[in-house]
Amino acid sequence: MVWIIIIFLSIFIFLLVGKLRFTKGYENTWLFIFIAIAFSPMNILYGWRLADSLFWLESDLFKFVWTLVFIFAFLSADEIVLGIIGRLVWQNQQEYIDEDKNSYLESCMDDFEDPLY
Repeated sequence: MVWIIIIFLSIFIFLLVGKLRFTKGYENTWLFIFIAIAFSPMNILYGWRLADSLFWLESDLFKFVWTLVFIFAFLSADEIVLGIIGRLVWQNQQEYIDEDKNSYLESCMDDFEDPLY
């Protein structure tokens, strides 16, 4: 049952990102944002369940810390997998780095001397 919800939620997010006008050219970024919002309740639930089942003799603070670790691990896995799929679907993305700013940073780095030499 959970896998069906995950699949339908993923398809809905892909359709949403594909149809909204303001996501044009930045689909991967918006996919990242929508996945983080939509999958958080499920990641919290399963993170707590996993921490509770693995550390059932430990204190609640210990379980809470491990719950946070599991939540971030699940969220990262969700975003990596769906981000790769999103990049395959939308290959033409806008550049995030402005070339003028990038050349300025490179010129600043040329003036920097490495203390090891």
